[in-house]
Amino acid sequence: MNLLAAQIISRSSQLCPLDAFPFPSGVALSTRRLRSAYSGPCLQVRRSTNGDITEIGFEGLSLDVPGLLAFCAGGDGFVRGWFDQSPRSLHAWQTATANQPKIVSSGAFLGGVVFDGKTFSIATDNTGIVNTTPLTICAAYQSFTFPSASSLPSLWRMGPNVGARLWAMFMPGTRNLAQRISATTFPASPDQPVPATGGAIISWQKSSLANQSAITSRVNGGLPSSYPPQAISSLYKPYISIAAGFGQAFTLHEFLFFSGTSLPDQARQTLECSQSDRFGIPLAG
Repeated sequence: MNLLAAQIISRSSQLCPLDAFPFPSGVALSTRRLRSAYSGPCLQVRRSTNGDITEIGFEGLSLDVPGLLAFCAGGDGFVRGWFDQSPRSLHAWQTATANQPKIVSSGAFLGGVVFDGKTFSIATDNTGIVNTTPLTICAAYQSFTFPSASSLPSLWRMGPNVGARLWAMFMPGTRNLAQRISATTFPASPDQPVPATGGAIISWQKSSLANQSAITSRVNGGLPSSYPPQAISSLYKPYISIAAGFGQAFTLHEFLFFSGTSLPDQARQTLECSQSDRFGIPLAG
């Protein structure tokens, strides 16, 4: 199925994108409503004016931006919690105020959740994944600040807070995607640069093999890149953490993590088209 056909399906299907097919185990974080059956909030937000915290929901299918701005009252707003819209309720949290990503600045909505600085991050509850679990991640980003050659950037990482982890990242000093297993970084092959402007929809898939050669990645629905053989440790299981690494920043609109399945091309393309249409990120070709 080609991208044009997927785009037609995306626009003609149900308005909540995850209603179009059954949602397997996973995590669904977004600034839009993803499932019509989901009735909970979108974000838990802390305001800078007095430190008060509230939950912000949806207005129709979109984030309740008027309610968010009214709560922030001309100050800044920081994301303390991002609610999982999947049936698993694996919500993402950051209770340390110094590490909370930003969503409102001086009373202005920033368009998404801004991860900026050394340690701003947010992490899910235990996902229960193991090294043989097939996975798919589809995430929509904008407004990148790309890392310097001396930095260690990351888009997300999987694994315990310390020890062996699997990272999706950029090669330091470039816009090219890479994978990092513990202390070793592996570039995508062929090179897979993220556009300097306009944002990026990054899709990452892994089969059931416990080896990095089972991983492919795509940018904006383009051709896949692969990674060299490298064993993936059984320690890659407890959490998903989203964090901007040193010297890097990005705005995140949506992070969809499917555990137990490497999505078929039609489903992946449908999600990429939906993200492109919603967030104004051009697809390749």
